[in-house]
Amino acid sequence: GAGRRWLRGGVGERVGMDRRRRQYGGGKAVCGAAVARGGLEAVARAWAGPEALPAYAELDDQEAAKDQLLQVAQMVPNEARLPRVERLRLQAVRALVVRDVDSAVSLYRELVNLVSDESRAWLDLGRAQEAAGLRLAAVASYRRAVEQDRDYASAYLQLGTALGFEARTQEALAAFAEAERLYRAASNPEGEAEVLLRRGMLYD
Repeated sequence: GAGRRWLRGGVGERVGMDRRRRQYGGGKAVCGAAVARGGLEAVARAWAGPEALPAYAELDDQEAAKDQLLQVAQMVPNEARLPRVERLRLQAVRALVVRDVDSAVSLYRELVNLVSDESRAWLDLGRAQEAAGLRLAAVASYRRAVEQDRDYASAYLQLGTALGFEARTQEALAAFAEAERLYRAASNPEGEAEVLLRRGMLYD
């Protein structure tokens, strides 16, 4: 009803954006620390995960994402020096940020072929597939992510969301319940709030 729509569109947007803006606010510090600790490879890893740049690509904060990519590009002027896995990861993130979703999917597929046991890579592939409208493929990727890491709350959250869009309500609820349990165990109230908001969308 109207109350749920307001919750999803108002509070939900603020919760998600506030969280991601805090992540972005520490961007320069993260990059600087990565360079100090591990050089160029560490910079690529610092911004390759699903909780960094791709989060902005999924929302509407394209300028923030592009600005952060520019910072990374300045610190990694020669991507050829990166290991292949980290180079692919960085290229895939860039493609997703600029909405070249087909290239992002292709790059992430290449990545998971190299690191098929890495849950984060499967999650990233699923996000790119969703952005490209490949929801069934995204569901399969999220399932692979949780197979690799049964404690990966973000993967369960994304799986529940994708299943919900496919009207597979009971499966979605089960995934959300597991995400909620894991976020609670990790004392992550923002994660729990995100589960609440996305689960509410099933009944809207």
